[in-house]
Amino acid sequence: MKGIAIAKSQHHINKSFYLKNLLGDRILDIISFRSKSFNGEHFFKNKRKVRSIKSFKQIEKIFSKIDFVIIFGFHANKDNIELKNISDKYNVKLILFQETHMLTTHLGKIYNIIMNPDYLIPSSDFENEMIEEGKYFPKERLKNFGNIFGQNYLNFLHDKIERRKQKNLLLVFSAPINLDPIDGETFEQRLAIIKYFQDKKAFKSIILRLHPFEDTNSFLSFLSKNKIKLFLDDHNISLFESSLGYSNVVSSTTSESLFEIIYNPSSDIFIYSRDKTSIISEMFLNEKSIYIDADLNLVLKKLENKKLIERFKKMLSGGEDPHIEKLKLFFSKEKKHYKEFILTQGWDDFFSFNYKSTKDLSKIYKINVPEVRDGNIINQIEQSDTFSAKALRIQALSQTIVSNFRVKITQEFAQKISEKIFVSSMVKNFKIQSLIFWQYIRFHNFKLNFSKIELQREVIFLVERDFYNKNLALKIAFKILNSTMIILRFSAFKFLIRSKVLKLLLFIKNK
Repeated sequence: MKGIAIAKSQHHINKSFYLKNLLGDRILDIISFRSKSFNGEHFFKNKRKVRSIKSFKQIEKIFSKIDFVIIFGFHANKDNIELKNISDKYNVKLILFQETHMLTTHLGKIYNIIMNPDYLIPSSDFENEMIEEGKYFPKERLKNFGNIFGQNYLNFLHDKIERRKQKNLLLVFSAPINLDPIDGETFEQRLAIIKYFQDKKAFKSIILRLHPFEDTNSFLSFLSKNKIKLFLDDHNISLFESSLGYSNVVSSTTSESLFEIIYNPSSDIFIYSRDKTSIISEMFLNEKSIYIDADLNLVLKKLENKKLIERFKKMLSGGEDPHIEKLKLFFSKEKKHYKEFILTQGWDDFFSFNYKSTKDLSKIYKINVPEVRDGNIINQIEQSDTFSAKALRIQALSQTIVSNFRVKITQEFAQKISEKIFVSSMVKNFKIQSLIFWQYIRFHNFKLNFSKIELQREVIFLVERDFYNKNLALKIAFKILNSTMIILRFSAFKFLIRSKVLKLLLFIKNK
């Protein structure tokens, strides 16, 4: 089999070159999608460039000559819809390497694998167990080869690297709330962490490393308003290599950064937590942890227990080297291409807080996963009437609808409307389409497990009370939609027209 790798960030580039090193000529090319300056010069003496594109249609001709495409995430957006459609057209397999340890850091929640690839390669044995236990992906298409991007991967990228140790501090932040409205950290929380270390006055300088997909100007502007000027770390250098230049490195318990930093042999490593929402925080935080800010629930801990650190590494890899030969064999044989288009079950547990699979698996490693009360998120929503809170309500509804409606899509409507309507239109105008689907579901009286999950009904109530019932334009629009559904078929064209009308109504209302 021959194929290409699609990279959307520098760490995707890093991992693509490592896979090319393992698989050789099976990977014909590495494509950088919508990137600015990513390239392969950092890894190859011949300064091999990476081709950059802005649309998958630019490389459609390549698909007639390849068997697979390697990807590292599969969000529900129009670019990935385009990739999926082209892959279906040429019968090309989409093979997704789970580059993140998402279920480990977020207690069973999945954010970056929303659409289904043909095959999923988990990032570790532990992630594989959680995916199997939660039935997030068809078992026959789940291929586990251990922690491929562990120590061997870092050795490949950073062989013989020597960096001068400095009395500096590297602060590695996780995704902000404007990037992740559900679990993101606030700028105020980041500010509290910065001020804590500034007050220590023990560091020559403090350097920030922000989330690779966030708008850095927003946070720097926020710091400027608070009379703080700090410099950013270079994202074109991998986090592991960058961390070698600092005597102290700080990482979040809900960030992927610890999975690279943990292999740093010489720097002091600290972790901070906003609450105990990950296996990392459950494993490392204890009564000796330091409270940075009690009001913001910020806790800091230095990683000093070597046994715990080794147990953490073992949890990632299962105590075995990655199965490289099996990986090569997998890419040597022809694979089946699946043309069905459904959303993964990763969101099924999102608003039900069903952590059973996580708790069962965590017992193996003697980790105490706390109970999470359904009321917590409702209380958070009720406490604020800001735009972010309203957006949170809509996103909550969207995820609830997706989580439940996907069952009906796969069982009753897969051939009729999933490809024409659910896929092409809903992902483009996600929040508005969620409301339309909500009406559609109610009209057809689908029984969707709402009665079983109190939180989902609570979220529906909040959206009805604060968004739908107070928006006369939407109420009128939905009444018209409901009446037309009786007469007209739910076609893709009519669905798109309705969404445009709704967008116009919302635009007029917000003027």
